[in-house]
Amino acid sequence: MEAIAEAARKARYNETIVVNVTEENPEETREILLTATLDEQGGGVVWNDAALSSNGRLVGDEGIVRHLRTKRWIAAMLNDRRRNDRYDEAILSASKEMLRRFKSQKLPLNENQNLCIHALDIGTGTGLLAMMTYIRLKAAAEAQETNSPKVHITSLEMASAMARLAKLTIESNGLQDSIDILEEHSCEANLGHKFMMCTSELLEPGLLGEGIVPSLRDAWQRHLHPDAVVVPQKARVYAQLVESKELVGNFRGPHAYSSSYDGQYSLQFTTQSHGRGAMLSGNVVVPIHSESLFISDQAACLLTDPAMVMDISFLREQIPGPHGQRRTTKIVPCASGVAHGVLFWWELDLWNDISYSTQQGKEPWQDHWQQCLFVFDEDLAVRRGESIDLICCHTDDRICFALESALETDRNAKRPRVDEDQPHSPSNLISPERAMQLNDKDRLLIIERAIHFALECNDKEVHFLDISDFSFCAILAALQGASHVSSLESSSCEIPMTAARVSQANGLPRTCNGKVATYQILQCDVSNLTKEIFNNIPAEIVAGEPYYEVLEGWHLLEALNYFYILRSLRERGLVTTKAMSIPSHASIMICGIQCGSLAEAYQGCGDASNDSMICGFKHSDVKHYGDRYDQYGFTLRAFEYDYKPLTETREIARLCYDESNSIIGNDVETGLQFESSGSCHGVLCWIEFGMHVGQAEELKFTTNNRHHRQLFQLLSGPAMVSEESIGRTALVCRLKLGGIDSVEDYKLDTRVMTTSEKGNR
Repeated sequence: MEAIAEAARKARYNETIVVNVTEENPEETREILLTATLDEQGGGVVWNDAALSSNGRLVGDEGIVRHLRTKRWIAAMLNDRRRNDRYDEAILSASKEMLRRFKSQKLPLNENQNLCIHALDIGTGTGLLAMMTYIRLKAAAEAQETNSPKVHITSLEMASAMARLAKLTIESNGLQDSIDILEEHSCEANLGHKFMMCTSELLEPGLLGEGIVPSLRDAWQRHLHPDAVVVPQKARVYAQLVESKELVGNFRGPHAYSSSYDGQYSLQFTTQSHGRGAMLSGNVVVPIHSESLFISDQAACLLTDPAMVMDISFLREQIPGPHGQRRTTKIVPCASGVAHGVLFWWELDLWNDISYSTQQGKEPWQDHWQQCLFVFDEDLAVRRGESIDLICCHTDDRICFALESALETDRNAKRPRVDEDQPHSPSNLISPERAMQLNDKDRLLIIERAIHFALECNDKEVHFLDISDFSFCAILAALQGASHVSSLESSSCEIPMTAARVSQANGLPRTCNGKVATYQILQCDVSNLTKEIFNNIPAEIVAGEPYYEVLEGWHLLEALNYFYILRSLRERGLVTTKAMSIPSHASIMICGIQCGSLAEAYQGCGDASNDSMICGFKHSDVKHYGDRYDQYGFTLRAFEYDYKPLTETREIARLCYDESNSIIGNDVETGLQFESSGSCHGVLCWIEFGMHVGQAEELKFTTNNRHHRQLFQLLSGPAMVSEESIGRTALVCRLKLGGIDSVEDYKLDTRVMTTSEKGNR
């Protein structure tokens, strides 16, 4: 139970906790899938068994569905034809070389003294690489003139859901007798063979985060024959210095915020006084589609040309040890400016001259291996033509960078440094995306003005309650003179302590009218709150960003969670019926868009046939469990993607945070008129929070910008809208919030309908 509680403490919305429960027969276990949903009665997150429907019957293999839903990059990776073809080419060439080595070694023999080639696939996923290896090795073996060896593949997959899916895929291709799927981590498996060939794809945008180096190092030590061949063979890292405080530097901090009220105060987002102790100091890696950095009014600037800064071999004698490597590359800026970070990508040598690059524009667009930003903890000015040293180093799971100016006279000057043995560990009390959100100055200004107005409308001694994680609104209220402030923290991780330290760093609690103000941060569930905790004084002002750590990036769910919490507090008398809420409402906005690249990445699997073929292998089971992005959405930073709005933007529903506690437009169809022709692939959804900043003045801040994520959902299929049909075609949407007979918090149905069809209804 402790392990489950710890997993739930760290898990985030849209993640699944897998628990194996032993049945009465000790050899039998049952898999329980715990997924997060909102508590509609009191707010907050509860964990439910996703494998069971409301009537208690098992609904298919929900574990596979949930795994593919959480790891959405699997769909994009399988639909990357270039990646698939390159791996297939590499495995073909490696198989021929392996047969040559195998023939010269005349090893190994199986138990029946028949020649057998054993190959290993690490991190098998759907089993695609294992199937490629078997077919290519078998063909190469059968090409031998005499004594053709048998071929057998052992595939390792540590995720139970993916292991089950791989078995289904292998069986549908009739290869279950030649490929074994083992649910194990390669570093923990005892396999009993020395394998002559090894394939793997333990890769991610930052290259090392999936553990390819330690996995292959262990494989060379325990699983592979000394003369084995491996695919891939090595990788190279390329980098450029980049300048942009807005698009790069805002992924750290957050930066200090000065009051808009005549310099009344300055809010320091630090855990220590005098501006020290940043919540996120930098030295973080952020995957990003790099083309998006250079297409806005605040476009980033590249300060250097691309340079190869690191190479990492996966071969036996050259694979790095646990401490990694450190390389210094002398680079000469092509422009003067301030370096806020490094844009980097990698190139993979699959086999000899067969390679794959994640550099933007070098391969067809894909959505699983983006480029990456490494954000410096401090900025460094560079001058055109004056050389500097770019230091790149890595451990088993991370790459990082630092700069040293070749002209720096004070060698002890404060600047980014890299430890001699391993990369610097960042201060990561918050995520880079949370730092970006808190660096949205327009958002901060509107929240500040709304709090200022609320305090003007009420006595500053009324009870002010912040029901959002991190206590941001509570801090702003206290700095503006509120003398009775409480903040409710639902997070069980570092956020409550961070909020307390940031409050102290800003001099809270303060003295008001000769008395120390009441300022308390409460780490507890809403259900545990009592009137006694509030000294029987209900709150008359309630506020929230809203932000909840477990829901980070899912702004629709954050807005809905705020609604549930506020409604519960009102019903229990902890908040007055007419309490003023900041925000006053949340408008859920929607727009139909054309986005062919996203649709190609996430709609379907493989080709259009019933068998969903990928490189000649059936993937119909993968399509069955994974092709459901028209039923549920995922969040993304829309500015990184090439999309075109086709319809008007409409409010599809509104969460009212006033005394009515109502949802306008819930489970009601809304029609969006098309304004442009094109192919409608999906919808984009975001939140606009209304804030009262004057008696007759309301401002809104939106989550439809670079500082936030947006919700994207595909249509069941692309809908073509011609110029002639624009006026009589609509995108019909229905959003249902809560009350759903499943482990879902919302359901969004969409379809394109002509005027005549709508009239017939």
